[in-house]
Amino acid sequence: MTRFEEVGCKRLQCAPSSIAAIKDYAHSCAICCARGYRIECDRCAIKETYNFVMEFFNPPRDADKIPAKA
Repeated sequence: MTRFEEVGCKRLQCAPSSIAAIKDYAHSCAICCARGYRIECDRCAIKETYNFVMEFFNPPRDADKIPAKA
Protein backbone atom coordinates (compact mmCIF):
# COMPACT_ATOMS: atom_id res chain seq x y z
CA MET A 1 0.00 0.00 0.00
CA THR A 2 1.37 3.39 -0.96
CA ARG A 3 1.46 6.44 1.29
CA PHE A 4 -1.19 7.99 -0.98
CA GLU A 5 -3.50 5.05 -0.28
CA GLU A 6 -2.82 5.22 3.46
CA VAL A 7 -3.84 8.88 3.60
CA GLY A 8 -6.89 8.30 1.40
CA CYS A 9 -8.06 5.39 3.54
CA LYS A 10 -7.60 7.38 6.74
CA ARG A 11 -9.66 10.27 5.34
CA LEU A 12 -12.48 7.88 4.41
CA GLN A 13 -12.42 6.20 7.82
CA CYS A 14 -12.76 9.59 9.51
CA ALA A 15 -15.58 10.80 7.25
CA PRO A 16 -18.51 12.06 9.35
CA SER A 17 -21.16 11.24 6.71
CA SER A 18 -21.70 9.33 3.49
CA ILE A 19 -21.62 12.61 1.53
CA ALA A 20 -18.19 13.45 2.94
CA ALA A 21 -16.98 9.92 2.09
CA ILE A 22 -18.22 10.27 -1.50
CA LYS A 23 -16.40 13.61 -1.87
CA ASP A 24 -13.17 12.23 -0.38
CA TYR A 25 -13.30 9.18 -2.66
CA ALA A 26 -13.91 11.30 -5.76
CA HIS A 27 -11.07 13.62 -4.76
CA SER A 28 -8.68 10.67 -4.29
CA CYS A 29 -9.61 9.24 -7.70
CA ALA A 30 -9.11 12.62 -9.36
CA ILE A 31 -5.66 13.00 -7.80
CA CYS A 32 -4.66 9.45 -8.75
CA CYS A 33 -5.65 10.00 -12.39
CA ALA A 34 -4.22 13.51 -12.66
CA ARG A 35 -0.84 12.73 -11.11
CA GLY A 36 -0.41 9.33 -12.68
CA TYR A 37 0.00 7.16 -9.60
CA ARG A 38 -0.94 4.15 -11.76
CA ILE A 39 -2.75 2.29 -9.01
CA GLU A 40 -5.04 -0.32 -10.54
CA CYS A 41 -8.63 0.39 -9.51
CA ASP A 42 -9.26 -3.30 -8.81
CA ARG A 43 -6.40 -3.35 -6.29
CA CYS A 44 -6.89 0.10 -4.79
CA ALA A 45 -7.09 0.15 -0.98
CA ILE A 46 -9.01 3.43 -1.12
CA LYS A 47 -11.75 1.79 -3.19
CA GLU A 48 -12.04 -1.12 -0.75
CA THR A 49 -12.18 1.25 2.21
CA TYR A 50 -14.82 3.33 0.41
CA ASN A 51 -16.98 0.24 -0.12
CA PHE A 52 -16.63 -0.67 3.56
CA VAL A 53 -17.47 2.85 4.76
CA MET A 54 -20.51 3.12 2.47
CA GLU A 55 -21.85 -0.18 3.83
CA PHE A 56 -21.51 1.28 7.31
CA PHE A 57 -23.47 4.41 6.39
CA ASN A 58 -26.02 2.55 4.25
CA PRO A 59 -26.68 -0.91 5.70
CA PRO A 60 -28.58 -3.38 3.54
CA ARG A 61 -32.34 -2.96 3.73
CA ASP A 62 -32.79 -6.68 4.34
CA ALA A 63 -31.26 -6.23 7.78
CA ASP A 64 -34.48 -4.49 8.89
CA LYS A 65 -36.52 -7.56 7.96
CA ILE A 66 -34.68 -10.03 10.19
CA PRO A 67 -37.35 -11.79 12.25
CA ALA A 68 -37.19 -11.50 16.01
CA LYS A 69 -36.54 -14.62 18.06
CA ALA A 70 -39.73 -16.30 19.19
